[in-house]
Amino acid sequence: MIDMEMTRGLLIKLKKSNRLFEMCDCGHYGGVSPNSVHGDRFEHGHGACSDCDCKQFTWIYFCDETGDELK
Repeated sequence: MIDMEMTRGLLIKLKKSNRLFEMCDCGHYGGVSPNSVHGDRFEHGHGACSDCDCKQFTWIYFCDETGDELK
């Protein structure tokens, strides 16, 4: 479930898949992404990355299923 407080004032257009993904500053999916590679720590998908040495999910943008930023 997307935290609406986090998206306040943000208008994004979903692409063909009509699904929302979240990108970490390590370059891997996390948060509520259906393909998140980050473990659960404080919240679902916000822990350490299983694909690199990233210790905690740090959100940088919403993206599509290919990692392209949604604007």
